[in-house]
Amino acid sequence: MPRQTKYQEDWLSLTDPTGNEVSFWCDKGKDDFHCFCRFCKKDIAICNSGKLQIFQHAKSAKHKKSVKDATDLSQSKLKMISAANGDRGLCFDKTTASSSSMTQWNFNEEEKIIFAEILYILHAAVNNIYISSFDGISQLFSRMFPKGEEAKGMKLSSRKIAYEIFHSLGSYFLAKISKSIQSCSFFTLLFDETLNESNKKQLDIHVRFWNCELNAIQQSYVGSEMLFHAIASDIDSAIMTCTKKANLPIKKLLMLGSDGPNVNKAVFKIFDHRLKSEVGEGLVNVGTCNLHIVHNAFGEVLQLNAFASIIDFLEDIDVWFRKYPSRKEDPFALR
Repeated sequence: MPRQTKYQEDWLSLTDPTGNEVSFWCDKGKDDFHCFCRFCKKDIAICNSGKLQIFQHAKSAKHKKSVKDATDLSQSKLKMISAANGDRGLCFDKTTASSSSMTQWNFNEEEKIIFAEILYILHAAVNNIYISSFDGISQLFSRMFPKGEEAKGMKLSSRKIAYEIFHSLGSYFLAKISKSIQSCSFFTLLFDETLNESNKKQLDIHVRFWNCELNAIQQSYVGSEMLFHAIASDIDSAIMTCTKKANLPIKKLLMLGSDGPNVNKAVFKIFDHRLKSEVGEGLVNVGTCNLHIVHNAFGEVLQLNAFASIIDFLEDIDVWFRKYPSRKEDPFALR
């Protein structure tokens, strides 16, 4: 009878027999008893021997070839910039692109199409372009560039773009963030809960840390969780779920950043107690957002009778200028 070994997030930080970190190519599979190899595009059963089955897959000839084909510079999927200061990256910065020499490795036709799609997807993500705008854009490109084989071969749609960003590019960049945090001493976790466009309560989570490679502070989005009741224990559970998905070392957490509601003070106490129990030292407490305190204090003052005339005066000014451009212009002429 097979054993029932379940997937463990800690396995992602291990080094496989080929010298790669497991998180570089592995993720959770279709259930708790499978892992998924991004390069081989297949699920790996782990119910019998757990991480040993992951290592066995890493040693297989097919896996080694898939990883080599994806990472070999001679078949690289990315165009890089050789900047004057030695930095290398995707060509999105206009100033860097104009003053840098471009290096591109040899592509076959399929790789050229993949490369073009990835570049445009990243461009859309960086510039907040609506995903719905991708529907029909492949036909537009083929008409705009009738002689371009890449334009003819691109197959973009809103559903494909959403899948590529979330499952392919998203996991790649999240793994890079996790690796950067693993190499730094501490990191700060930022969270904020709000209603999204679907009228659902959404908890957005970011991290801020010192990136040793860039030699600068980096802030990055790592994930979102949906909430129903947003009491402290629910927020704590959602944050822990997100940190596990992103493979963040919670023992390196230095402080929490949030806005000012009292429920977030309770979340701070929960994390502080957890770290004191596991590490021996709690969080650095720098207080909550002062903007909420000032805003609420100002609102309370305006409720006093002594300020009733001020409120009426401000409302009159708003009505006076709102719909009359000429009235907005007159005060500038008097300066």
